[in-house]
Amino acid sequence: MKRLLSLLLVFVLVACSHSEKVNAPTTEADRTAADLAVAEGNALNQKENTAQPWFDEDSQREVSIYFRHSEYDGLIPLPRYVLKNSQTSQLLQVIDHLTIPPKESVGRAIWPADTYVREVYMVPDGTVVIDFNQKFLNNLQVGAGGETYLVYSLVNSILDNFEEATHVKILVEGSGSETLLGHVDIESPLQRNHMVYTVVPEPRLSDEIIVEPLDPLPPSSISGELGANAPQN
Repeated sequence: MKRLLSLLLVFVLVACSHSEKVNAPTTEADRTAADLAVAEGNALNQKENTAQPWFDEDSQREVSIYFRHSEYDGLIPLPRYVLKNSQTSQLLQVIDHLTIPPKESVGRAIWPADTYVREVYMVPDGTVVIDFNQKFLNNLQVGAGGETYLVYSLVNSILDNFEEATHVKILVEGSGSETLLGHVDIESPLQRNHMVYTVVPEPRLSDEIIVEPLDPLPPSSISGELGANAPQN
């Protein structure tokens, strides 16, 4: 009998507890709180179910990426965009853009899609260190000219887009190397090579037309000419 009464007491307590949870709010304050809770829950559900972009225009910046010109023997800088997050991330994004070809009529990517960067960072003196994978480099087959474009498309793209960058140091498997692929000296930190021809993107016709106003004659010259041409009595 005591056991039965205990079970009944537990059942009554559970029922009362359950009824307290599901009872509708009785006061105005309770109803307002309940409405706010429902509204907040709906807003959270809507936010979770809506695909929001993870960056906007203010979080990216334009950079210049150097490609091989489609017609001429030289490099051409073309605009791309990177996210303005950490410096290391932006360096990696610039290198990654080197592997993404532009339109064939404009230029050609020099670095292949399987470019493998082990590490990239900038030291306090402004030298950007880029460490490449040896196995990836072994698969590249280019001559002296192609290697020159390979190296300086990278160097120019780094130095053009990071004001604090002064040099580019290329490593292979964490160590310095005399050349990248047997032709171009990379033993020392590199600066821009002005011997590599850069093709400037062609301007629009409207950009070529420059109208300059004529400089007005000085007052002394005007009075002198008038005096010389004045009729004589």
